[in-house]
Amino acid sequence: MVDRFSVNNLVQTYNDKIFKEIVKYEDDLADILIYFIDIPGIDLDQYSIEVEEVTFINFTQTNVEKIEADKIIKLVHKRTGNYTYLHLEFQSKVDYMMPFRINHYRTNLWAQYFNKTNSTQSGVSRRQARAPQIISVVIYLGSGNWTAADNVDELLGFDNTVISPRATFKEVSAINKAFYEKCKQQASNPIYSVINLSDEELIANKCFFSAMVYVVQSKTSKQFADKILHVISDWGFEHEHLFRFIKFVYALLDKNSNEYSLIINALSQRNKKDVIKMFVSVQDEAEARGEAKGEARGEARGIEIGKVEVYYNDLEWSPEQIAQKLDMDIEHVNEIISKF
Repeated sequence: MVDRFSVNNLVQTYNDKIFKEIVKYEDDLADILIYFIDIPGIDLDQYSIEVEEVTFINFTQTNVEKIEADKIIKLVHKRTGNYTYLHLEFQSKVDYMMPFRINHYRTNLWAQYFNKTNSTQSGVSRRQARAPQIISVVIYLGSGNWTAADNVDELLGFDNTVISPRATFKEVSAINKAFYEKCKQQASNPIYSVINLSDEELIANKCFFSAMVYVVQSKTSKQFADKILHVISDWGFEHEHLFRFIKFVYALLDKNSNEYSLIINALSQRNKKDVIKMFVSVQDEAEARGEAKGEARGEARGIEIGKVEVYYNDLEWSPEQIAQKLDMDIEHVNEIISKF
């Protein structure tokens, strides 16, 4: 994959946080469900939608470390009250452990359901021994194809072929290919589906969610800037949605970055002074929140600490970017961040 220009180091964190934030808005969540996710056997008109925060024990950790699934959505049948879980995973890159992660989420979610319904007691009837269906969907935000397995059985077992130290690269590749083909033959039913949206699909449904995915999937600095300008100029967003779009995109932009200069220069050439003011307003708003947080602390350097907190937590800036912006020593910035 091509190096993701100067925002490369922020993309993963950006996606994890921003897209979780997006699906908290009912309109954005409805757009995702209506335009991009096909749920077999589910007529959304017959269901109400609830969002449930769920934390699980991280199966890759030996200590009691909690993690949060990206989002668990409950589709509640309006007449019966029965519900189906919809689990959305936002991924910036291919994760070959995804089948194990999804399987872990599902097992923990069912365990929590049984605990809530007191179905863990002995003597449960056949009718009671049921659980909600869980539909897991990976929304792939990266470029290229999703190449991870979609089931656990395909990843079970090891290759016991003894490879000679004198084997050529071609011979080793052939052995590995034969093993993976054998694994595919033992594949079970998929436990999740993947949505890998093209630019054409995103442009066809000009909603806020598709605009964010459209920008995040950029491969070069110029494409990143061009896509932001395309959304600003041609997607027809109302002022409120346009300002929100700029606010979210701003999380990836350093004022001194190449992308920021490209965008501002292009907007100036197109006489988009109102949009330039929005970029400035986002930064002013961030600084104002930082000052307010600092003053609320009542500390001697509270404003400075508040600004660091907002730039780091809200705008996802790196310590280096914060130090440059606030003209601070990088060690001092890291010291402040370590206390959050």
